[in-house]
Parts: sequence; structure tokens; C-alpha cells
Amino acid sequence: MTDDIAGPRLRGEDLLHAAATAGHQVSARLLETFRSQGLIPRPSRVANAGVRPVWLYPAGADRQLVDLMTHRTRTKDRAQLLALLWLDDHRIEPAAAREALAAVLEGIRTGLDEEVAAQAARLGDSRPADRDTALAALAAQMASPRGPDALPRTVRVTAAERAGTLETLIRTFAFGEQPQVSESDALVAERVLGISPGRRERVAGAGPSLVGPAVDMFDAGAAVTSLPSMARALAQASDAELDQARRIAVVLAGGLATAARMLTAATGKPNSAGLQNAAALDQDPLLRLLLVGMAAAMIRHGWAEQLMHVATAAAPFPTLLSGLDRVLDIPAAEVERNLRTAAPTVRDSAKRLIDAAIDGRLRP
Repeated sequence: MTDDIAGPRLRGEDLLHAAATAGHQVSARLLETFRSQGLIPRPSRVANAGVRPVWLYPAGADRQLVDLMTHRTRTKDRAQLLALLWLDDHRIEPAAAREALAAVLEGIRTGLDEEVAAQAARLGDSRPADRDTALAALAAQMASPRGPDALPRTVRVTAAERAGTLETLIRTFAFGEQPQVSESDALVAERVLGISPGRRERVAGAGPSLVGPAVDMFDAGAAVTSLPSMARALAQASDAELDQARRIAVVLAGGLATAARMLTAATGKPNSAGLQNAAALDQDPLLRLLLVGMAAAMIRHGWAEQLMHVATAAAPFPTLLSGLDRVLDIPAAEVERNLRTAAPTVRDSAKRLIDAAIDGRLRP
């Protein structure tokens, strides 16, 4: 049966077959659970086959189920799954997406509060330690070079600098506080985050990616891109602003991550221009959803134009990667002949990119 607007309608069996074809085993009972959770649209009764009613799903429900099962390989959290499906432009109402995004942000904040409280209890003897002591101890634990929670290290800093910076970052971006941060402290924070090479390294003759006072990151952090600020922005954003934030976040996640991987391959440097950590933007569900909150907050604060400039610069990279994939279909001898007349640096970068594409290092 066909819906004139949405396209062909689907039976439950069609959804299960699509999931199985994509390598996901979904039972009819699990499909029912997904419907009850709002993760899959409910079917509509459209006719009868004898005495039996015929229920059909809207077009696209099969793709939504496949995407849902893919996301479930990384998270089982309903709020995250709902928000991710909305981010993928599936049939999720803006109100439901807004509620899901708020729950995700609240979950992050609650998790940190619980970590601080647990740390206070461990430090205390007869009673828990004060919050500031507990937060400093938690930051020191996160700064540890080993363990499951160890953060990536791309630029060398001392242990004390790393712990102190992490505490300031948590206060600013997780709790929305405004600690006193000097310019020198902010420059250390850029090193801890691994983005400091962006102040000195240039790519293909372009200017540095980091300009202006480093302390601006913290000044804007508490007011705009902290968790409390993002939560307020998502609650106040119109449906149009929320959709704009979604589209920008999709472009930024895919574009910046692809750019980071291609740049690493082309230069042979793991953290060229300080972009190494950006390669995770299209892989980590929480990072993708935080990008939505960040975009919504920046739009609400009048920074939509600046955000669009970044998105416009990032947008071409997935297309460039698709073009590189087509190069792989060309015989190696022909590629080699075409590169002979190129400058040595260009030829070396091209060969590294081709090798990375063959190895699969340019994909998530």
C-alpha cells in the first residue's frame, strides 16, 4: 500500500527483514518495546485481510530501526537513542527531542554530582569532605595517566597543570561557574585539551585555527556553552532554532571529524593543528548530542553567523572523502603516473591519504 506523501507503507516483517539484512537481530517483542518507548513510530490500521486487521508502518520506519540498532551498539539509554534518531532526521517530534536532549544533559550533570559526592565520602573520615576538596581530588584522578577514565594526551603538560586545568574545565563547562582564569592559565588549558598546536601550525597556507585571547574560551564557557547554559537554550529555543542547531551539529560532527582524520593522514602528524580529538565527534554519541546543545546556545546568544562560517568550512570534507574513495577504483599505475608531475610534498600527502583510505583510517 502506498501513502501519496510518505511513499510505500511497511509491514512489521519489512522492518524485521531490514534489520536482519543490516546484521541486527530484532524480535517482534523487541520491536514492540521500541514502539512503546517512542523509538519506532506506531503502525496505523489501514485495512482488513478477512477478519484480521492490517497494520502498516510509515515509510522510513525500516531505516529508523536500522539506525536505532546501530546506535544501540554504543548506548542503551532511551534519551540518548531518541535524541540520536532525531539528529538523524527520523520521525521524532521536536518536543520529544527537546525532552530527550534535556534528559541527556541532566544525566551528565547528575553523574558528575554523584562522582563528586562519592569522592567526598572516600576522602572524609567521620563525615564527607567539602565539595571543593572532592572536586580537586576527582580532577586529579581524571588526570591520572592510567586507568579506564584516563583522558587522551596529545600535548605534554605536568601532572599538576593537568589536574588543575581539569578542575577549572569541570567548574566552567559542567557546572557553569566562573572561576578566575588568567591568560597564562588559559594557554595551559589549550595544551591540556591538545588544541594548542592550532596557534602555531598552518595547513595549506591557511591562518592558524586559534586566534585571540585564550581566556575567551572560559569567559564564553560559563555564559554560553556550559551544561546549564545549553539546558536553558534548549528549553527556550523555537522549533526552527532547534532544527537549525540539529543541522549545524550534523555538519560539524561529520565535517570536522573527517577533516581531522584526513589531516592526520595527509601530514603524517597525529595532532596536526590540534585537531586530533575532533576525529571522535562522529563516533561518540554524547559528543554529537553536546554539539546540538552548543549550537542551540550559540544561536540563542546571537552567534549563529559565526557558527555557520565554521559549518560551511567543515561541510565539504565528507564529499572530498567520497572523491578519494573513487580514486581507489583507478589502477595504481595510473594514479602513480598522475602524481609524478606533482610537487614532492603534494605527492607524499596524496600517497598517505590513499594508504589511509585503503586501510579504512578515514572512516569512523
